[in-house]
Amino acid sequence: PSYVIIIDRSGSMSKKVTDTKSSLKVLIEALQNVLREIATKNANSRVGLIIVNESVTILGDCSATPLVISDKATLTNEGKLKEAARKAKEGFFRDTIDRSVTRLSTTIRELKESGATALGPAIVCGLEILNGLDEGKMILLTDGESNVGVGCLEQSVPGINIKKEQDYYSNWAKDAKNQGTEINFFTIKNSVFDNAFYNLIAEETEGTVFNVCPNEILTIGVPEEKKTIGTNADVTVVLPRMLKFWRILEVDAQADGNKFRKPYGRITEQTKDIIHFVVNPPGIPKAEVQNVKAIPI
Repeated sequence: PSYVIIIDRSGSMSKKVTDTKSSLKVLIEALQNVLREIATKNANSRVGLIIVNESVTILGDCSATPLVISDKATLTNEGKLKEAARKAKEGFFRDTIDRSVTRLSTTIRELKESGATALGPAIVCGLEILNGLDEGKMILLTDGESNVGVGCLEQSVPGINIKKEQDYYSNWAKDAKNQGTEINFFTIKNSVFDNAFYNLIAEETEGTVFNVCPNEILTIGVPEEKKTIGTNADVTVVLPRMLKFWRILEVDAQADGNKFRKPYGRITEQTKDIIHFVVNPPGIPKAEVQNVKAIPI
C-alpha cells in the first residue's frame, strides 16, 4: 500500500490532554506505532507526509525538498492545489518504508504546534497524490475543523459560504471512493472533535475514525487491511415485476420501479449495502404474487 499521512500541527493541537503531553504529541506517539508496524509487516509499503497549519507542506518521505503552499490564491482553488500536488508527486514516494521510517519518525517527532488549519487543502493534495495508485490510504491526525482555504468550516471567516464549503467534503468522499483511496482519521478520545464531514469521508471510503486515548497509545495500530477488488464500481439490480424498490434515499442512486442503479466507487471484500423492496401488486395478477416461494433476484 501507499500511505499519505496528513498531520495537523496547528495551534489548537497544543492543548494539553495529559499533564505533560499535547494533542499533537499524543497523536504522534500513536503514529510512531503505526509506522513501526507498517515497516515490520509490509516493508515494501511507501509512506509520505503532508504537514498542515496555515500552510500545506508536502514532505513526502523526507528525501526531497519540501513543497510549501501558503498563498491564498492556491489554498482556495482546488485546481491549483491539484496542480501543485502533481508537481510534488514524482518525489513523494521515493523509498519504501524500510528505508524511510527513520527519516519519517525523526521529522514528526520535531513538529511544533502553531497557526491555523488548512486541512481541506491538504486533503485535496493527498487525494491527487494517491490518484492512480493501487491500495492508496490516507491517515489524518487532527483535533478539529479546517479554517483555511477550500473546505473552511469556520463561520467567523469573512465571506464564507458554509454550505458550499460543506459540499467539498461530500465531493472528496466520492472522489476518494471512486479512485480506491481509503481515508482514516486519528483524533483524541473525549475531545470536542465531532465533525460529521470527517465521519462521512471515513465511512464512504471504508476507513475509520480512531479515537486515541492517551493512556492506551500502544493499542493503536495500522488500520485494518481492506483489499480493493474494484474501483469505479456501478451496480444495477433488476427485480421481477411483482416487486418494487422502496426507501431509496441516496442522492446518487436511481430507482425506476423494479430497476435500481447506484455508483459505489471503490469496493472491497467487506463492502455491503442494504436495498429495500416491497411487493408491488397493482397490475400484477394476485395468483402470481401468492405463488412466490422465494425472492427471485
